[in-house]
Amino acid sequence: MDGKIATYETKEIAVVAEVPHKPVILTKQLKADQGVLEAGSVIAEDASNNLVLYDPSNTDHKVVGVLTRTVDTSKNVSALVLIHGVVNGRFLKTASGGADETTIKALEEKTIWTI
Repeated sequence: MDGKIATYETKEIAVVAEVPHKPVILTKQLKADQGVLEAGSVIAEDASNNLVLYDPSNTDHKVVGVLTRTVDTSKNVSALVLIHGVVNGRFLKTASGGADETTIKALEEKTIWTI
């Protein structure tokens, strides 16, 4: 018996990013009577300072964040809005449909990144 218990090799691996990044979510007051805004809706401030569904073609809209839960604005205007963090781009919604390059850039400017 030579006393050898085990032999193993180790490999160095590079981790590009693995730090859990917690989102920042705040309660915001949406403009009433916009209908049902689904979770993933991109929310913007309009020219009248109302929080509305973002329309990438409207140059007066300034992105604020992304809804984390569906809200029926005919019944409730309080909404949980992610204002910083990471979102799944497949679920983003705007007035023109999904998220386009303009939407992605506007979100990134607000420190909201899509994966």
